[in-house]
Amino acid sequence: MFVAQQPAVTERATPMIARVENYKVGLCRGPKDAPMRTLDLNVECNADPAVHRVFLRFYERRQDTLGFINAVKDNIVVFLPIEDFDLTRDLLEGPDEVYVAWIANQDGTLVWAELTTADTPLRANHFPDGAALHLVAPTEQRDDLREEAAGGE
Repeated sequence: MFVAQQPAVTERATPMIARVENYKVGLCRGPKDAPMRTLDLNVECNADPAVHRVFLRFYERRQDTLGFINAVKDNIVVFLPIEDFDLTRDLLEGPDEVYVAWIANQDGTLVWAELTTADTPLRANHFPDGAALHLVAPTEQRDDLREEAAGGE
């Protein structure tokens, strides 16, 4: 799990969630702090139909924020450590539909994001102080559902 240095959110926001329709993979070489890998997700977001793209940028060096909402272009940009690339790609290549969810603070800075095979954010009720990305694999999803059915968290 990637945790960025972010101030705590003053109010709890409802996560936005979008279904990933398709994606493109990129490999980058550029300036020292340029992303090394990219995943460009075309999404369908019922809560905000203007949002059609989520850009995942994977860096070798930790970024100062988790990402931001680009209100001008109506897309979401998420900054991630390069170590998360393989699991993220594995989720996208799997047989299940994939969803991306996010929460941003009032200035549009992301404070939480999740990539999951569940159509509702699994970790939204465990919103951390600061920022985090959760990658939820199908096996972890089934474990969470078993715990919930048993009454645990």
